[in-house]
Amino acid sequence: MFVPPTIGRWPLRKALLPASLLAASLPLPALLPAQASLTGRVLTPDRRPLAGVEVSIAALSRRAISDSTGAFVLDSLTPGRYLVAARKLGFRPFSTMTSLFAGVGPDYEFTLQPAPQELAQVNVSADVMATQFAGFEKRRQLKIGRYLTAEDFAKAEGRPTADIIAGIPGVDIVRGRGNEAWYGSRRGAETITQGRRLRTDDVQRGANPGAGMCYATVVLNGLVVYRGDSGEGLFDLNSLNARDIKGVEVYTGTANAPQEWLTGTGGCGVIAIWTK
Repeated sequence: MFVPPTIGRWPLRKALLPASLLAASLPLPALLPAQASLTGRVLTPDRRPLAGVEVSIAALSRRAISDSTGAFVLDSLTPGRYLVAARKLGFRPFSTMTSLFAGVGPDYEFTLQPAPQELAQVNVSADVMATQFAGFEKRRQLKIGRYLTAEDFAKAEGRPTADIIAGIPGVDIVRGRGNEAWYGSRRGAETITQGRRLRTDDVQRGANPGAGMCYATVVLNGLVVYRGDSGEGLFDLNSLNARDIKGVEVYTGTANAPQEWLTGTGGCGVIAIWTK
């Protein structure tokens, strides 16, 4: 008669483990963080596909170029709220704040408007961004407003963008509950903010909706991306990497700010940011 082997007085029997327990006993690979993606197309105003457009998220140092169908793909992105920019020589730059969530997101459509050009005065090899940035240098030499240069950002390497900008006299930074930060002002805010409201998602992130604070007009590479209109999404300064910035100019009022930037209902100052 067969006698099963024993340890002490207990017989050894082959244990039949449920599959769930067996799987749990095996080493698990490290969990990958949830990732997001940004896909879509870039079109002209008459809805023709636009190739060769640079679509970028500066805060993540990610860029893609649209193909012959206008399509672009940015994958393996960290979920969050970012500034997405699109630009191409001969067209006005476009940017928008976009929330990216884990998993496959919706397709986006960006429309770029042709930039008016005086052909007799345009050097086709000129860098459009460099031409726009020349205005920054001219205003800085005239000491109109307050300024930070690429050298200032290099000296503060590793610090969040908003922390560096906060060093400019007269600038109030409103901190969100996460890493968000916005440029605000308390100058005449009770009067300026009458009738305005912040977006719910900005308030949930920690923006101050009270009458004691208003938010400055934000200009990115010459394009107004926040005007101060009621219900408009705020511009998060920390959505930009400090290492990608080559200049910042701040006007705590509107008297000396370039008039082409005063297009909305803002009256709380202007901050213009120029990227590399």
